[in-house]
Amino acid sequence: MSNSPITQPKHDPKHHPKHHSKEQVDQQAEHQTEHRTEHHSSPSSGHAIPSPYAGTPALLRWLLIAAGFISLTLGLLGVLLPGLPTTPFVLLAGACFLKASPALHSWLSQNRWAGPMLRDWEQHRSLPKRTKRIALGTMVLTISMSLWILQGNFNLQLVVLVAALIGAWVVWRIPTRNA
Repeated sequence: MSNSPITQPKHDPKHHPKHHSKEQVDQQAEHQTEHRTEHHSSPSSGHAIPSPYAGTPALLRWLLIAAGFISLTLGLLGVLLPGLPTTPFVLLAGACFLKASPALHSWLSQNRWAGPMLRDWEQHRSLPKRTKRIALGTMVLTISMSLWILQGNFNLQLVVLVAALIGAWVVWRIPTRNA
């Protein structure tokens, strides 16, 4: 008879959980966690890659999912609000979802609005020069309009300007490629 647990009789006292020490049980659980073989396929390559959330604690996954949805919401607001960049928040949402849930990451990367941006980032880890110019140009235009609308309210103008500078700095720091 082999030593495989599958072929062992159920009544064998050596393999009964009561006879394992806590240390043996902990080692076995640690071994199973280290050797998880969960996979998902990458939208850009179509190949199965190890899931980044294998072994991630459930609480951390829920926090990452919440952070992903908050980032996605901020990215959507960035379309409407001056000084709030869209691209970094969408990319952050994608990173959170990648760590927490392959299903949510897949959903976002297949989305007609955010998907191309996320897939492009995952493939190249940079933004095309044209995209960066459009993002920064749109920010300058909307900030200028906001500052003009807020004439006479120095405190609000200052808040908008500071937020705009932070947003522009974030976009500026994203690596650029010629494409």
